[in-house]
Amino acid sequence: MVWSTDTNLGRLLYILGLFHLVLSNGPPTFHGDWSGVLSQNENASIGTIIKTFSVSDPDGDDMYLSAVDADTQEFFNITPSKGQRNFTASIVIAKALDCDPPRQSLIAVRVRVTDRENSEGNTVDTKSHFQIVDVNDEIPKFTSAQFSWTIDENTGSIDDFLVTAADNDQTTRFYSMQFTLNPNTQSSAVANDYKNTFHIFTDQSNRTAVARVRLQKPLDFETNTYYSFKITATDNSGSGNSVSNDFVVRVQDVQDTAPVFTSALYRTSVSENIALGANVLKVTAMDGDRGVPNPVNYAIENGTCSELFRIDENGQIVTNKAIDRDRGGIAELGSTCILNIVAFEVFDRQSQPNNTNTNTTAEARITISDVNDEAPTFERMSYEAEVFENTAQNIPITLLNVTEIDAYDLDEGDNAQMTFTLHYENGTECKDFDVTPHRVQGRGSLIIRVKNSGFLDYEAKKEVNIIIKATEAANTNHSANTSVNIRILDINDHNPQFGNKTYLFNVLENSPNASSVGNITANDADSEPYANVTFSLTGGADRFTIDAKIGEIRTVCSNDCSKEFDRERQQSFYMTVTASDGAGRSNSTSVQVDLIDVNDEAPRFRQTQYFVYAKEMDTNKYKVMPLVVVQADDADDTNTNNSKIGFFLDDTSSMPRDNITINETTGEVFLKYEIDYEKLNETNGVVDVIVTAYDFGQPQRSTNVTVTITVEDGNDNAPVFNSDLFNGTVSENATSSPTIFTIAGIVHATDEDGTTRNNECQYFIFSGAFDHFSVNSSSGEVYVKPGANLDRETRDLYTITIIAIDTGSPPLTGTTMIQVKIKDVNDKSPTFSGKLEIKIDENKTNYVSESFIQINATDEDENKELVYSFIGWKGFDKNNKEISGYDTEKIKTYFKINETDGKVYVSSKDTLPDREVAQVIQVTVNVSDKNAYHPVPQTATATLTITLQDVNDNAPNFPNGTVTKVNMRENAGRGSILTTVQAYDVDETSNITYSIIKGASPIDAFAIPVDAKGEIRKYGDLDRETNSSIVLTINVTDNGNPPLWSTLDITVDILDVNDNTPVFEKADYNVTVLENITDGLQILHVNASDKDEGQNGNVSFTLDVGNDNSFGIDPITGIISVKDHSLIDRERKETYILQIIAKDNPTEIIEQRSASQQLTIVIDDVNDNAPEFTNGGNYYVKAREDLNDGTFVIKVSATDKDKTGTPNGKISYKIENSTGVGLFKIDSKTGDISTNQSLQGHYGNVTLDVKAEDSGEPKLNGTAIVVIFIDDVNLNKPIIIDLPASNTIGVYECIKVNQELYKFNYTDADKGNNAKATFNMSVVEGSPNVFEYFNMTTDGKLLLTKSISNIVVVPFEFYIQATDEGTPPLSSEKLRIKIQVKDVNDHPPYFENETVALHIDENKVAWSSVGQLTSKDPDRDSSACYYITEQPTMGLFVVGETNGTVHATRMFDYETQKSFAITVSVKDCSTTVNASVACNESVPPAGSVRSIQTVLIGVNDVNDNPPVFTTNEITFGMRRTTAVNTILDLNLKDYVSDSDFQEYATKETWVFNNTGSIKYSDSLKSEPTIGHGNCADGQKHVICVHGNGSVVNNKYFSEDRSGYIIVPVEVHDTNNRSITQIRIYLIGDSEIMKMVVFGNKTIVSDRKDDIMGLYSKITDHTFVYDWLEDHKDSNGRVDSFRTDLYFHVVNKDGRILSADEALRLVDRFSYELMQAQSQYSISEVTKWISTEDDGESPLKTVYILVALVVVLTLTIAIIIYVSIVTRNTYKRKLQAATINTHEFKDGKVGNEFIPGSNQYSRQSNPLLNATISEKAVYDNISMGSDNSFDADIIGNGGMTPKYDGLEEQVRVLDMYTEVAPGMGDVESPLDAALRLHDMQNLHDKPETISTEGIVSTHDIDALIFSNPSYLKGLESSEI
Repeated sequence: MVWSTDTNLGRLLYILGLFHLVLSNGPPTFHGDWSGVLSQNENASIGTIIKTFSVSDPDGDDMYLSAVDADTQEFFNITPSKGQRNFTASIVIAKALDCDPPRQSLIAVRVRVTDRENSEGNTVDTKSHFQIVDVNDEIPKFTSAQFSWTIDENTGSIDDFLVTAADNDQTTRFYSMQFTLNPNTQSSAVANDYKNTFHIFTDQSNRTAVARVRLQKPLDFETNTYYSFKITATDNSGSGNSVSNDFVVRVQDVQDTAPVFTSALYRTSVSENIALGANVLKVTAMDGDRGVPNPVNYAIENGTCSELFRIDENGQIVTNKAIDRDRGGIAELGSTCILNIVAFEVFDRQSQPNNTNTNTTAEARITISDVNDEAPTFERMSYEAEVFENTAQNIPITLLNVTEIDAYDLDEGDNAQMTFTLHYENGTECKDFDVTPHRVQGRGSLIIRVKNSGFLDYEAKKEVNIIIKATEAANTNHSANTSVNIRILDINDHNPQFGNKTYLFNVLENSPNASSVGNITANDADSEPYANVTFSLTGGADRFTIDAKIGEIRTVCSNDCSKEFDRERQQSFYMTVTASDGAGRSNSTSVQVDLIDVNDEAPRFRQTQYFVYAKEMDTNKYKVMPLVVVQADDADDTNTNNSKIGFFLDDTSSMPRDNITINETTGEVFLKYEIDYEKLNETNGVVDVIVTAYDFGQPQRSTNVTVTITVEDGNDNAPVFNSDLFNGTVSENATSSPTIFTIAGIVHATDEDGTTRNNECQYFIFSGAFDHFSVNSSSGEVYVKPGANLDRETRDLYTITIIAIDTGSPPLTGTTMIQVKIKDVNDKSPTFSGKLEIKIDENKTNYVSESFIQINATDEDENKELVYSFIGWKGFDKNNKEISGYDTEKIKTYFKINETDGKVYVSSKDTLPDREVAQVIQVTVNVSDKNAYHPVPQTATATLTITLQDVNDNAPNFPNGTVTKVNMRENAGRGSILTTVQAYDVDETSNITYSIIKGASPIDAFAIPVDAKGEIRKYGDLDRETNSSIVLTINVTDNGNPPLWSTLDITVDILDVNDNTPVFEKADYNVTVLENITDGLQILHVNASDKDEGQNGNVSFTLDVGNDNSFGIDPITGIISVKDHSLIDRERKETYILQIIAKDNPTEIIEQRSASQQLTIVIDDVNDNAPEFTNGGNYYVKAREDLNDGTFVIKVSATDKDKTGTPNGKISYKIENSTGVGLFKIDSKTGDISTNQSLQGHYGNVTLDVKAEDSGEPKLNGTAIVVIFIDDVNLNKPIIIDLPASNTIGVYECIKVNQELYKFNYTDADKGNNAKATFNMSVVEGSPNVFEYFNMTTDGKLLLTKSISNIVVVPFEFYIQATDEGTPPLSSEKLRIKIQVKDVNDHPPYFENETVALHIDENKVAWSSVGQLTSKDPDRDSSACYYITEQPTMGLFVVGETNGTVHATRMFDYETQKSFAITVSVKDCSTTVNASVACNESVPPAGSVRSIQTVLIGVNDVNDNPPVFTTNEITFGMRRTTAVNTILDLNLKDYVSDSDFQEYATKETWVFNNTGSIKYSDSLKSEPTIGHGNCADGQKHVICVHGNGSVVNNKYFSEDRSGYIIVPVEVHDTNNRSITQIRIYLIGDSEIMKMVVFGNKTIVSDRKDDIMGLYSKITDHTFVYDWLEDHKDSNGRVDSFRTDLYFHVVNKDGRILSADEALRLVDRFSYELMQAQSQYSISEVTKWISTEDDGESPLKTVYILVALVVVLTLTIAIIIYVSIVTRNTYKRKLQAATINTHEFKDGKVGNEFIPGSNQYSRQSNPLLNATISEKAVYDNISMGSDNSFDADIIGNGGMTPKYDGLEEQVRVLDMYTEVAPGMGDVESPLDAALRLHDMQNLHDKPETISTEGIVSTHDIDALIFSNPSYLKGLESSEI
């Protein structure tokens, strides 16, 4: 609406309209109470509502709410801010609150409501107040910078240490602080010490608190060098927020502690031949004051070994004299020297007057080890002896005049070990006698025994001389001899003599019967007819025979010679050949027949399979360390090709063949390179390698073994992402909640490692997420992080680096990136960036249709729609003056803008821009976004500056003063700037181009780059010597049309550079000078030249002296002179090797060139060093006053640094001054100080000033102070004085504890410690224990330490003695002192113990005394009475009323009852005597003490029961071939018991012997009954019983005899005896059975009788134990877990069953014996096959051989027939047996073999005649158990059997089944067959046989097969 303002009517109407509007618009209204104060805690969260209110408007207008003032706008939001008519709004917290200073806690809240947005609306304000409530949110802060306190350890008092802290909370209680000081230690004891040393106090001042740390007790640096605390300030009076800091108190050390050795005891060992001056041991002591330590010196106190060693100032102990361990004092000391080492501080007494504690002592023990420097020695040079000829071997010869031959060696250990040999006088070894012992260490006695009886032939020799040689084992050059003259005594003898002492023959193994072995010859020195010699042979396992006349030995084979002469079974045969003459004399020789090996054995590996574990890529095993060493043995002869073994690899399965190799000799299997788990064919990492072992015999034999290598996967592959870059998108307003995530993308990585452990990956963000994204560690999903605020305009693309980490060790990582693009939301206003400036030519018409500039506003939103427009104009002329008026309007017509794309054009050809109107035009450009979402509108403005450019009409030119002459170094670098020329063009649009007009070289070395703006640069080479000057013509051209140009000439002078090096005149320089040379003295002149010119050729000199400035050089002249003579010291440095450097001097130091030459300066010596003493010139030693004149005391030593071997270094010693004049003297050459006279009467320190002087010119000297402390020798004993009358001290018994009873004193005439004495007490025999009640202090005070009011026995007597502190200590005379205790009867009697034990022997007569009870009464004259108050049987015991003696009223038996208990009470039955008023105490009542005592009466066992045999008869088996004196495997102690107790029932008290007559079975009655020798009782019993219970055979029995012997035996002790009998069966080897029992020999020995008894009971036969042996496996190795029990079986008629009969008996009762097998873990019962001669007669052997041949012939015929007829059936049975007859490896079948087809062989098939599996041990196992042993035999639900190596070894089945590792549930055919067999046996067992405790019915029914396929066609009846 347009109002006319020209008339009054218009004005009126306008005013009325406004008035109408006002009257028609009512104001809005606030509702609610605004007068109160609002409040919230200052920690209230943002968004908390502090007030809710409503507003209304009567007109229904829109209302707008807003905050009025700054506080309200800063801290609060009003929401909603807009509404209609009547709506509710809230004031919410928009910013964190804070009321702590300097903030205010009370602020005003002002709110405004407006009912219209424009100025026509009504506005209403209201306000309230808001109180911010303080919370404890401020943490105290330390304001102190210092938290360290240093205190001297001797500080008495010191000001408190202050620490301040401040707290900015508003409220007083919140900022009130409390300090605590807590020790930084975990030790409670140390913490308590810290707390007792320092305390902390708190002072509070407003918001600042001060902690006062106070020292509470003195400090000790040696105890604690520092104290570390945690000081804590806590607000809210100690219960709020806290801050802590470390607080350290450092203790400053002062000098008050003696030196401390690093060890209280030093030990070392040195050899006795150690060189003089050699280092022995170093001791180290440090001043105990570690903070301010003094230097420490050392000395050795005089002692037994002190003269052998000396010590230097560094604590190094060295040898001083030669040492001999074997003799003298060291030998007496046991080869150990003990040195007392004194460490003393070296300090200035004036500076440390209070330092008195300066010495300390440590002990050094030096063990002198032996050196082999002593030779063996005999006690005598020769001995006489005699011996009878033909004396038996090992019989000693008889020595004459002496009893022993003694030899000794003074050395120690192995050095004293002597070996003794015998020799004849001609030096040959004596083999006819033997010396014993052969080896002695230290000292020993020797016996010479006969070794060769045949040597002692009286007819051949009458005497013999032998030499005993003693030779050291350690040094054979140390030896000694003694001679023994042996006279041979004659006896009557001549026996046949063999040609050889022994015979050794060889014969091929497998030789046929009757093969010749060799011949034996013998002669008899006797004459006819006794010279006829016949031969006989024994031994040799009956495999040989000898011709009686000619002595030829031949082989004998009974059946198979290849087995009977098998070298691998028996390599050698030993036999005795006897040569007999005609007169009954005979001689024997030993014959050994060795079998010569043939190659009939293949190598055998020591393990059936090898298992190796290797780590992938393990470099430790790469080439260097073998994976495994396979070992094989060949039973053929050692050290021959037959047993020599080689190895090669047969197959490597999945491992690359070129990666594995084997050492053909050692069997070491190596890797050539590391194993890569992922490249193996098998995924489980198991590799099988076949190794072949072969021998070198003919024919060659071999065998194979599998080496299973389990490769452990290593983490050697890092995770790899399937893409290097992933992509994802998400909107910029996207969010995530804790449960719902916005997914931006997914990444995925894989790991090529072979196992899950190493290839599982987890994902983590490494960088690029800017806390806006997270990744799921498992799935790789990248999602928006909850709380993230995305802004596409800030960042529209996130490149996030994600790491995948595997779970290996160490973990490996892979990296990828994901780019997450942020999708836009239109929320940003457009903006202009940069300046909008453009220059255009004036009057250009093409800009009408062509845009000369495009204005681009930027809007970060993607869906923007921008509109451009011009909204303002300004113009400026060429002088930058703003135009106006018409010109302004004119320039508005020049340009236009496209509103869509912002392109700017000239408006039209009619309005072309004119530079003369305005040179610069500024246009205001506006841009707006039509698609704005929020806020609205979105606009921006910018200024476009358009500069109009002139046209070209002037050529460029150079200004006046342009440089036309320049220079440049000839070696200037490429691109170096020569100069810069600047041209100008008055045209404003001129663009000048620079160039150089081309010319001859070297002009082309320069150029002007296109953009260089006139810079002339060098690009080519310059040579000053060729061209010293160049002229360049510079051309400049503008860009006009046509272009204009001009030129300029520039002269360039080329400057020289330094390119020549100085050269010295000489190749080297040498000079010699004295070390006392003076400063400035010239010693050498050097010169050098340089070809360069000017400064480049000017040479100067320097001297490279390193850190030594002794010499200098004139830089100009090259003269070398002494620079600082104080640094020249020959003793420090004798030769100087310096470098002379010649340098030229160009202007630029970087161009400087130099050359160097070596200078050698030799320093000649002058006498400028005085001698210096070791130990810092301070020596200390102690010397006793009783040393003799000339006794060595100490050695001082000085060194002179001057040249040795010259007068300057030669030192002499003398004593200059001494406080003890004339007492000591010094050796001028050695420095040894010794006594010059007796020191008697002198005491204390003597100080010697010792001077060491050299012989130089002038003479120089050094001084040392030697302090010799003369020790007083203790010569006077202390004398005790001030004794009591009659040496008796009387005291009342009620005297108080710790009261002094008496004070003794002493006198001593000695000095120092020798005059100091201490008192001590000692006991007088028979007197009460004085130390329990009295104590004597060292100063003579007698104190009461325990109440004597209860003393019963008085008086006390003791000795006192005073002992001084001298060395050795002297003691006074012992004085006997008596203490008479005056009694007061004030105590009742009492028992000391609650119980007491008495004893009485059993069988003692009635009324015998049991023992005496005693009670205590401290009163000396009291009497006690005793009463029995309780006992088990009335009248059983009585007690003496006054003496307390207990008597038994009857006899007791220990075996019936062993103990009794009675109760006895005691009362005081005396009258009160000697009552004294000395004690003001009443008598305590009787109930206050122990008046009741329990008496335990034990009955002692006496030997009243005899040992008793536990059985009436002991049965035992003994082989008929048992030799005489063989101890049988029968101990009678195992069959005896004794009812007595302890010592009377021990086996050591039992004595056994024969008794009565021995009885024989009918078959033995014809056998002689006389034993071979006397038994212990002097009788020749056939069986001897020894006292220790052993039983010994005493008779040779005929080999064809059988039957039994009954031997009565007796056992007795000191009391009685018992008798039983032993029934000993004579058995042959064919009757012996073997039982293999699990358990060692001790266990089986304890069970053997029970086993035999149980078998006897079940079978109704007598099973008789014979002996035990360790079980051996097939390789002959002892199995410590099994024992062989040998036995035989006797039937009811007393006949011994053969082994075959016994085996059938066991088989017949197999079910019944199952319980016994399980109970005693019996794994096998078989016949025993003897490897010895079975004692059968030759005739019987022939019969057996003939019968065997017949049987074998028939058997072969039957087998051929059966094989032809039943071939198909036999095949089916073999299949049913499914014995693993093949080598089953790697799934391949090898060569067939059929083991164990002979059921009677030792290698028999275990399926034949089997009733139950060999090792299905029923010892409390469950067939359903996963880990029971029978899982190897019977499967359990398909589970893999578990067993250990031992179980695998003991299974007989293993010889047929080879368990392949890793085969899992594969079950061998043999296991399947046995499983079915066992099942049928268990199902079909008789009802009378119980399997309770062995296997349950459920287990039987549950038996299944791991591999049922083996059961097809399998029947147990066919096994």
